[in-house]
Amino acid sequence: MRGRALYAAAAAWVVVALGAALAGLPGWLVIAQAIAIVLPALAAVALHRLGAARGGPRAAPGPLRTDPAEAGARRHAGVVPVFTPPPPATLAPARPPFGRAPDPVPAPAPPEAQQSLLPEMAPAVPPTPAEIALALDFAQSEGDGLAQAAIARCTADPDLARLIRAAQDAIAMMGARGLYVEDVEPRAGQCALWRRFAAGGRGAEFAPLAPAGAAEVFALAALRLREDEVLRDAVHHFLRRFDATLARVVPEADDQTLEALIAGSSGRAFGLMARAVGTFG
Repeated sequence: MRGRALYAAAAAWVVVALGAALAGLPGWLVIAQAIAIVLPALAAVALHRLGAARGGPRAAPGPLRTDPAEAGARRHAGVVPVFTPPPPATLAPARPPFGRAPDPVPAPAPPEAQQSLLPEMAPAVPPTPAEIALALDFAQSEGDGLAQAAIARCTADPDLARLIRAAQDAIAMMGARGLYVEDVEPRAGQCALWRRFAAGGRGAEFAPLAPAGAAEVFALAALRLREDEVLRDAVHHFLRRFDATLARVVPEADDQTLEALIAGSSGRAFGLMARAVGTFG
C-alpha cells in the first residue's frame, strides 16, 4: 500500500511539473522535474530496505513445474530423491476404559505354595526279596514274564542293577572258559548258616555252604582265576556285589526265598567261585 501511495505522489508531481511548464513558471518547472525524478528513486530505495528488514520478499507458492527433459536426465543419471521417513511414534501403554481401574498384577506365589502345586510323587517301592531272587536267576527264567518284570524292577535300583550286570558278565566269562553254574549244586537246609554268613560271619564253620560238585570243576575254576586276570577281576567284582546283596536281602527273606536265591544262577556262580577263592574256609 505504501508503494502505491509513493507512486501516486510521484505522478502528482509530474502533473504539477507539466502544469508549471504550461503556465510559464520556470522555477516551478525545475523544482517539479527534480522532485519527479528523485522521488521515485527514494521510494524504490525505501521499499528495498523495508523488504530486507522483513526477510526479503516472499513469493507466493505456485504449482510445482518439472521440466520433462530435466526429469528424464535425472532418471537416466540415477538421481533419486531421498525420502526420510518420520521417526516412529513412541508406543504408549494401553489405557483402560474410562472409569475402570487397571487390573492388578498378581504377586508371585511363595516357594511353599509353588511346591504345593506340584503333583506328589509316590515314593518308589523297593523290590521284594522274592523279586530279587527271581531277577538274579535270569538265565534259568528266560522267557518268563514274571522274571522279566522282576528284572525290570531290580534294574531300576542302582545297586541291584550293578549286581545284575556283574553277574551276567561273570557267568558269560565263566562259560567261555568251561565253567558252568549247572555243574554245581547248592546244599539244602543251610538257611541259618547263610543268615550268619550274610551278617558278616567267616571262617571254617561256613564250609558247609560250599556247593557240591566234581572236584575237577573247582580245580579248573581255581586254575582259571590264577591264569586269567580279566576273569579274576570280573569274578571278584561279582563276589563283592553279591555279598553286599546278601546282607541287604537275607534279613528280610524267609527260608524259601533264601534257598531260591542261593539255588538261582547267580547264587550257584557265587558258590562256585567263592569256594575256588577260599571264602568258605
